[in-house]
Amino acid sequence: MWYKDEDDKYSHLYEFLNYPIGSPTRVVNRYEYTADMKVCDLGCGKAMLSTYFESYVGVDVSEYIIERNKKVKSGVYHHASLHD
Repeated sequence: MWYKDEDDKYSHLYEFLNYPIGSPTRVVNRYEYTADMKVCDLGCGKAMLSTYFESYVGVDVSEYIIERNKKVKSGVYHHASLHD
């Protein structure tokens, strides 16, 4: 299925190529926020926004990055495609 191909592609990018991301501070600085807001980050990647919020949920198509985030980041993480 197509989402397995996406998982393979993004897992490879994160695991072997240290896939670059944009600056999460650009997102956070654009909007007024407080640390107690609840955040659901679709396509969370390396979950850089998790450091800004107490209640954080990250979803990504890459199984590798989700398992990595569970080990080194605070928050709740789910491996799924947006299609799911």
